[in-house]
Order: sequence, then structure tokens, then C-alpha cells
Amino acid sequence: MPTPSPVKYIDENGETKTITDYIELTGDESPDGPMFKNGGWFVVKGEVTYDEVQGHLLAFKQQIENGQCTGPDVNLILADGAKLTAKNENSEMSFRNLAVYAQSTGENMGKFEVYAENSTAISVFNAFTVYGGSVKAHSFEEYEYGIWAGSVTVNGGIVDAAGVSSGIRASDAKVIINGGSVTAAGFRGIFGSRGIEINGGDVDATATGVSEGFDKSYAIGSWYDVNVNGGSLTVHAKDKSRYGIFTEGVAYLNAGEVFADGEGSGIAARPTCSSSGVELAGATVTTNRYTYIDDLGTKSGFFVKVANDVLYTDGEGNFFEGFIFECNGYTGETIDKRNAIAGKTLRPVKPNIVVTQDGEGKIHAEINGNYIGEDDFIITDRIEVDEVKFERDFTTEGYSTIVLPFNIKTSLLVGVDSVLSFDGIVLDENKKKAVAMQVVWEKTSEEVELQAYTPYMIKMSDKSLEILGSVVLETTRDAVTEKDGWEFRGTYSFMKWTEDSPDLGRVYGFAASSEGDVSVGQFVKIAAGASIRPLRAYLIHNVPSTVRANGYYANRNVASIKDELPEQMNVVIVGKDKNGEEHTTVIGQFNTRSGEFRANSVKRVYDLKGRPMNKDARKVRGAYYGKNLLH
Repeated sequence: MPTPSPVKYIDENGETKTITDYIELTGDESPDGPMFKNGGWFVVKGEVTYDEVQGHLLAFKQQIENGQCTGPDVNLILADGAKLTAKNENSEMSFRNLAVYAQSTGENMGKFEVYAENSTAISVFNAFTVYGGSVKAHSFEEYEYGIWAGSVTVNGGIVDAAGVSSGIRASDAKVIINGGSVTAAGFRGIFGSRGIEINGGDVDATATGVSEGFDKSYAIGSWYDVNVNGGSLTVHAKDKSRYGIFTEGVAYLNAGEVFADGEGSGIAARPTCSSSGVELAGATVTTNRYTYIDDLGTKSGFFVKVANDVLYTDGEGNFFEGFIFECNGYTGETIDKRNAIAGKTLRPVKPNIVVTQDGEGKIHAEINGNYIGEDDFIITDRIEVDEVKFERDFTTEGYSTIVLPFNIKTSLLVGVDSVLSFDGIVLDENKKKAVAMQVVWEKTSEEVELQAYTPYMIKMSDKSLEILGSVVLETTRDAVTEKDGWEFRGTYSFMKWTEDSPDLGRVYGFAASSEGDVSVGQFVKIAAGASIRPLRAYLIHNVPSTVRANGYYANRNVASIKDELPEQMNVVIVGKDKNGEEHTTVIGQFNTRSGEFRANSVKRVYDLKGRPMNKDARKVRGAYYGKNLLH
């Protein structure tokens, strides 16, 4: 027998491996062949079909000796473009362990499809694991399953399982989904006897109706805990089915997206010997109803609660923390509390902004302007708060960049001397590019309202910013001021530029200290390793895709544009004197790391033509930078 050609596959660690010791399935093997009992590595290439009615059977069958299952253990590799189909009329295909692999993760990955008329489609005594490929298992017998196994784990690929009894059932352990796409339907769409754990991927489960002798039909459930740690979970219970998610333990909704809809209830808990309920700990959750199943009599400890140190909002100005409700039986108060969250989408408030409600009903927001974690600064719903605390360490030696997530009148800002806005790029006294800023407000002028998600530069008299009164936290949107191909762009997350950053060479940060040839207060071209925290701003030059030349548009070399940009740019205030003459005031430069700004030691005033202005010109309010900083 010739040696099989090497076959590649993606292993359990996502690495490409090669195997030569395998059996290629062809569709014409004898059902009594030893390979179906012994197991091993199998490969499918092209389209291969086993149809029991036509006398061809994919005859893998569990081997039982002295009450123990001894085989077969099967590792199945689906080659790209391959399709293995098994149509079973009366025989059940069964394994001790089954693992499915693919050669790729795209649309061309191989397929394994099983259709069973009178049995479970795929039956596995111990572990059924999908690392890749597309697996479809449909059973049409009343009390059978699409996939039945001791444990079921999906790490990738696509799984489509349907059975009259259950789509997927893990009889001895958990159903664990780490990635991929899983669709399941049945009287109980997905059941894990020892729990459900969803860590990633997209899961869609449906309860398809009631079954004779059983009334607890649900889309996904367990006698133990249901954990959603990531990915998305969508469940439906229809045609008189009862519940979307069912647990006799706790449904821990820790991360990801959860949508649960049930004719009886989207999420249901059935306390047995201990407390049972729902814990909201980071996932975004939408359900039509939360239900307490009391068929065992009134039990204590049914609850819906928010995990410690987490806050939820319904987007309608309501916030939830701690126990939303708990009960020993339904009372009018419990029903009211339950109904208050029914049919709503509950979202966690991100940790870089914490919103709480005190005992008097006042809502407080704390914004961490020093945040350097991985989470983006995101406000998904407009929120009115009675008090806001903005935590950030400011410099008092010059300017800082800032973005605020709310509109605010300058009279309600304590510790601010002046506010500037971006006004494009101009030429300074030496005919070099400079960053132009306009005075929005200064301490001696009448109040103005600063706009949410608009990047500003502010001069602080104190190292902290105090905000008086109530504000409305606005839904997060782009924070950009654009002029002549340049953007002053706000940040919502901790950003760090690397050698591979596509905008490197076009980005400028703000220098708060002198370093080498860099002067305090310049905008300096950012190098790899530079970083900036959220709710600050940086400057970036947008590269045009085409440039007009001789009546035609031609692509322009990005590298040449980067080379044309200056390494450093002064920051100047653009204003007009009492005669209406425009002029600029040099005030400093920019930091590549902190987004902070300090003043130049040399304070000279120039008009836009680069001509020095005499000292009397500085008497005009709001136009100059002088001995006492901005007026």
C-alpha cells in the first residue's frame, strides 16, 4: 500500500501541523472494516457520501467491553473544499471520543454533515470537540439528539445541531464554547448537565416546542451554572416553549452580548437546595422577562443582582447595583422590581467612568482622566448626573489638551484660566509651520459654553479640575476639529504608537518638558513608543489619496508627504488687535507622551506676516500671551 501524501491541519493550539499516518475516507469501505472499531486519524478529501439506504454506512460504533467503552477514538480532518455526508436510516454513528479539525478557517473549510432518521446523529461516550470545519448534525427521531456526548467543546468552526429532544446535550459534563459559530435547536436547544460556559464565538439556540411528558422546554440550560464570559448568546423559546435561558444554579453574565426571549420568560431560575438567579457582571443583557420557577415550592434565595463593583444602566436614566430584587415568593414589590427591568437592555457602565446613585437618589459620575487600562471611554446612553468628579493631574506651568464628554459653561469650571481651540496651521515669524489656536475663553471674559467631544487646550491655575453643578454625559462620538487637512483629534483610550503604526510620521504630540532639541510647548512629530491617555488630544495630518496635477489626479507617495512635514511646530495664538490686524503669539510646543503643555520662556508677539509687534499691542484682551500668561 502506498504511503499517503502528507496532510496539513490546524491543531488545538491554532498551529498548522502535518500528518502522514491516516486513513482517507472514500465512501465505499465495508461497514465491518476494522477501522470503524479501532479509530485513529481520518481525512476527507472532495465530496464523500455514505447513504445507509444505498448500502453505504459510515459505521463508527462504540465498543463496549465489561461495561467499559473502549473505542473508537476518532480524529477527523476535513480538507479544504471537502464534504463528508452520512445519511443514517436506522443505525446510530457513535464514538468513544471524536475530534474534528479543518485546514483553514474561511469559507472553504471542509464540511461534515450527518442526518439520522431514527437515532441520534452524532453520539460520543466521552468528549466531542470541534477545533474547526463545519459540522451539521440533524436527528429527526422524537426522543433523540443532534449531538449527544459526555462533554461538548467548540473551539472554532461552525456547528449546526438539531434534534427533537435536544440539539446539543452534554450528559456528564459541561458544554463549553470558546469560539466559532454554534446554532442549536430542539425541545432543549443546548443542555449541559454540569453547566454551560460560553467564552467566545456566536451562539444561537432555539427551543422549538413542548414535548409529551415534559413542560420545561428551553433554548439553553443546565442543572448547574450558566456562564457567559464573552462572545454573543441569542436564545429564543417559541411555539409554547417556556424559557430562553434556564438554570438551577446561577446565570453568571460576565461579558459579551446576551439576548434572551421566551414565551414563558427570557431567563428563568429554579432554586432547588440553594439560591438561584442571575448575576449581571459585565455582559450587555436584553430579555423580555426574569422568572422564578416555584414548582418545588417556595424557595429562598431567588435573585437578580449586579456583581460587586459593577454598575448597570437601562439607558433611560435608571441605574442598578447590588440586588435588583430577591424574594422568597412573589409579592407586589418583587413583581414591580422585576417588571422594572423586563424588556430592557441593561448595559454595564465602563470602569473608566463610574456612575453611582446615593441613598437620596442623586447620581454621581467619576471620570478617571488618568486611566491607562485597555478599555475605551464609551458612554452608550445619554445620562444626566447631579455631580461629576474629573480625576486628572494637570500641570500649572502651561497648557494641557482635554476632551470633555459633556457641555459645560466656563463659569462652572474651577481651576481653569483659559481655553483655546484649534484653528489650523499658519506660518510663524521664520516662515515655518505653526499650530494656530484661538482663544475660546479666558478668566476675565464672559462665560461661554464648551462643547462635548470637542478637543481644547486649557491653561490651569490649579492641578485639579473641579466641575460645579449637574451635567449631561453625552453619548460618545468623534472628537475632532478639522481644518485644511489637519485634525485636532481627541482620544478615548490609552494609545501607544509602534513602528508599525500607519499614521507614524503624520502625528504630533504636545511637549510638556524639554528633551534634546525639543522645546517645552511644541507640537513634536511622534516617534514609536510615544503614548497618550484618554480624553486628551493630538494633531494629525490627513494624507490625501490624490493630488491635482496638470488637470489630472495622481497618487501621491505617502512617505514623501511625511518627509515634508516638520519635526516640530510652535503653538501660536491667532488674534486681532484693536485695528483689526491679525497677529500671532508664540506660546509653546507639544509632548509626545503626556499631552501636556508648558509655556515658552520667550514671549514675543508677531503678526501673521511674521512682523514683531510692539509691547502696546499686548493690551488688547484675549489676543496675546504675556507676563501673566493669558488674561
